[in-house]
This record gives sequence, C-alpha cells and structure tokens, in this order.
Amino acid sequence: MSTRLTSIGLVLAAGLFLSTAGIGVRLLEVASGMQIVFYRSLGMGVFLLLVVLARYRVASVEAFLAMRRASYLAALFFAGASVAVIFALLNTTVANAMFIISLAPFFTAIFGWLLLGERVRLRTWLAMAVAAAGVLIMVEGALSGDGLLGMVYALAMALCYAGFSVSIRAGRLGDMTPAICFSGLGLAAVSALWVDPFQLPPRDLLICLGLGVFQAGLGGLLLVFGARGLPAVQVNFLAMLEVVLSPLWVWLVVNEQPATATLIGGSIILAAISFQALSAGGEDPAPVKANPDHPR
Repeated sequence: MSTRLTSIGLVLAAGLFLSTAGIGVRLLEVASGMQIVFYRSLGMGVFLLLVVLARYRVASVEAFLAMRRASYLAALFFAGASVAVIFALLNTTVANAMFIISLAPFFTAIFGWLLLGERVRLRTWLAMAVAAAGVLIMVEGALSGDGLLGMVYALAMALCYAGFSVSIRAGRLGDMTPAICFSGLGLAAVSALWVDPFQLPPRDLLICLGLGVFQAGLGGLLLVFGARGLPAVQVNFLAMLEVVLSPLWVWLVVNEQPATATLIGGSIILAAISFQALSAGGEDPAPVKANPDHPR
C-alpha cells in the first residue's frame, strides 16, 4: 500500500474516533464544560505521554525538548479546538455546531495556500462544495439563531482545527506526538485552575476520560500520522467523516432516529469523501524542508 493510501486510511480512522465527541457529551449527566475539558485533556495527555514513552524510552525528554515552532503552534491550536468543540456542543444545537465546524476545510485550504504554498486542485474544491451541500441537507430545518455563543465557539473550533492541520503539515518531517501530548497536559493544568474537577460522579468521570483517550487522544494521534503524507486541506476534508458519523452514534447509542435529510446529506458527504480519497494523485505539495521537530 502506498504512503498516500496509508495516510488516507489514517485520517479516515481519525475521523471515526473524533466523531464520538457529540455522543460522549450527550451521555454526561452533571459535568460542567470545564470539568469535561479537564478530564478529557488529562486522559488525552496521559495516553499520549505513554505513547511517547513507548516510542522514545530514555530519549523521551529529548523528544519534548526537540519541539520547535510548528510543534508549539500545533499544540496551541489543538488545545483551542479541544475547548471550543466542548463549549460549542454545550451552547448551541448540534446542527448549528456541525454546520459551522464543517467550514474548517475551506479555512484550511486558504491557510495552506497562503502559508505553505499548497495549491488546491479543482476537484478538491468541487468535492468540498458537494460536501458542504451535504451538510446543508443534513441540518435542513434544524439551523436556528439560537445559541449564538455556541456558534462563536464552533467558528473558533473550525479556525483552530484549520490552524492545527496546517501546523502538523508544516512539521510533517518530525514527530508531532509530543506536541499534542503537551497540549493535553498543559490544557488539563490550566483548566484545573478554573474549576474543581474532583466533584464529579464516577460515570461522568469515566466518560470524560474515555473521550480523552479515544476521541481526542487516539483521534489526534491518527490525524498527526496521516497528515505526513497529505496536504493540509485534504487532511481536514477527509476528517469530515466525523460530521457524517456523529449523528449515527446518537442513533445507535441512545436510539435517536436520524431524520431522512440527515441520511441523505450524510450519503452525499460520504460520496464526496470517497471521490477525493479514490481519485488519482494528490494536491500539489509545499516544498519539503528539513525540520528538526524530533530528536536525532
């Protein structure tokens, strides 16, 4: 299997794990936004720290010290997206949040072109347009003006997600795992200053930690490795599988029947993703430069 096909598979798998955020938040009973952020970040940080220790062993400290600008930017954007997605889901409808977050590939295309020189081919613009139409069909009739604060958080999440994708693409020759580990542990430390994280029922605690390990941790890890072989815009576009799967988890877990429009729109998005994944060739990549983001 080629490097490009492997990268596509990793990004699609990342979308699978990332799609569980909505159902995880939906299953919580009493956890506040900052409690979710704290335990989710803690679970992600500890999980990724174990990954770093397993990979580098005695050189683990060196792996963190080798972080450079792209790594710190990726960590910052990932932390911002982690906070924004939780508060978006808590403060507006899933339809509003999903629609705004789906703008991330368009932001990524612009940032990738301006900052990395990655040109976006016509077929990718067409695929993104088709996917956007699918999102509109999915949320048809559910969009509203309610939850303006949540929509602002959703927009922040889309921008941070785009910034994260461009950052990990910029540092693609290095290992960005320490960066997202640093992001998780740092965000847990900061969020602990804003809330008492220890007053939480065991059920909510386990769900939040599970979101950290599987949704954010494993999803972020797969995204980082997948981004090495794909342009930033394609990474973000393929990860839109998250938008399709989110309502399906709600259907399977809490038996909330999706609307016909959701199924039709999701099918259109899947068709656009499949077209992009299976089409020959890739985007025009940015020039590759040496990157010291990993221990030598």
